[in-house]
Amino acid sequence: MKIQVWLWGVCALVFLGCGVPEDEPDIGSVGQAVGETCGDSIVGPAETCDDGNATAGDGCSDTCIIEAGHVCRTPGSTCRTTVCSVDAVGGETFAQMNFIEIGVGDGAYWGTTGNSPAGYHARPSTGATNPAILGYVADPSDTDWTDYDGDFFVPGSPEEGWGLEVGGATFNNNRSGPTIDMAGTFGAWATGALSAPTYCFRCFASATATAKLAAGAT
Repeated sequence: MKIQVWLWGVCALVFLGCGVPEDEPDIGSVGQAVGETCGDSIVGPAETCDDGNATAGDGCSDTCIIEAGHVCRTPGSTCRTTVCSVDAVGGETFAQMNFIEIGVGDGAYWGTTGNSPAGYHARPSTGATNPAILGYVADPSDTDWTDYDGDFFVPGSPEEGWGLEVGGATFNNNRSGPTIDMAGTFGAWATGALSAPTYCFRCFASATATAKLAAGAT
């Protein structure tokens, strides 16, 4: 018997990180004059950005509309080119967005056991065999990764993982060890770029899991 598991949570996080919701501009607080002129560093009701100028081609257009391929998070600040890539390294998957970076192990648990690719912002793990392991880091204040939060999942104490129970048999994928009862692969990804996936992670029972299921099945 084969077990097929669809882990939509990882997909959803990647898409949210790569999409528009992360780029919502900050609107002035109550009592602040709402800008009516593009270039005044205040996002007005007809604007989606305001980087402090009315020049097109820099991510925020001359009418203060976010231009394709850019992120304009903070009014009065320079817009950034959109970052949205996925890298597969040694069976593990790394996703990088403008304000979020994640690493998922080959057992579909948060936190890799191998180093993240160059250009990621892993927290150095002192004494680890691979000091650039990655779980989840974020730069919500748009500091260009000079002052960011995390890592929230690695080095991972006491553990990080997930499991299933089928017919009285239990199966666990856990970063500790690691333990992988349900082996699988990440599919429909192009290295270095997101490629309209039909699924995120497809997991078929390994020989170990199949044996466990057979032993526990009625």
